[in-house]
Amino acid sequence: MSVANVRIQHKRGNTTVSSAYTGPIGEITVDTTTYQLRVHDGATAGGYTIPRVSGELGNVTAGSIRLSRTLTGTSGSNATVRATATLGADYGSSTSISPASGYGTLGIVSGSSLTRTSNYLAGVVGAYNITGTNASTFPKAGVVGFIADTTTTADAAVMAYLDGDGGVTSAGAGFGITMQNTTAGSGFDYGMDLNMVSIGAGYVKPYKKAEWRVSNDVVFLTGAGVPTNGTTGADFAGPGSLCIDITGAKLYINGGTKASPTWKLVTSAA
Repeated sequence: MSVANVRIQHKRGNTTVSSAYTGPIGEITVDTTTYQLRVHDGATAGGYTIPRVSGELGNVTAGSIRLSRTLTGTSGSNATVRATATLGADYGSSTSISPASGYGTLGIVSGSSLTRTSNYLAGVVGAYNITGTNASTFPKAGVVGFIADTTTTADAAVMAYLDGDGGVTSAGAGFGITMQNTTAGSGFDYGMDLNMVSIGAGYVKPYKKAEWRVSNDVVFLTGAGVPTNGTTGADFAGPGSLCIDITGAKLYINGGTKASPTWKLVTSAA
């Protein structure tokens, strides 16, 4: 029998007809408006729609994709969903006027002139929901951005980036902290914690130059002992940078240059 002469058809109809049809358990029908398949259970009008895939997964009803997996691995990397974008060496653009984008995962929430006042809105949300204790000494967070092993070209593990040049674009802050919890005792211990320097034997502090840096190359340093002129902060601590001697409890400011800092005593707790 020639394949060209084989014809297999399922029951079919437009969206109006398909949505009203209750098929027997296991029957598959075709929606000729959207060209999506519907699987029936013998009781639900319209059955259950299987999204049509054509390049992209389009218009999926909210809540219709739910993935759940119990992770039982004892080593390695385990994930419920993994999206990997592998870029070739010649990928993308070489002009900032018309840049390219390459993302492993892209989440977008869009709209205009919203009027409701109590909404959580975000392109991507990560939730940490482990109650009780957690003995792990490794990072525990709602969202983690990490730089993979042997990578040396990243600008940041997490980057706040304001996009576009088609008009005025602004935001309250690059990073913000808030909460919707009125239970006594709730809250973050610190707005930002740069003292998480060790997650096991042999690890060193994660920053190589300074705890933080602001505009004009002004940095904040801490160290045991008086900062050394011309050495401490050389080539990265600009004029006005601060250094705290934790041994003598004294605060110093760089009155020299970034190339050759000169540390002047500002005040002393002793």
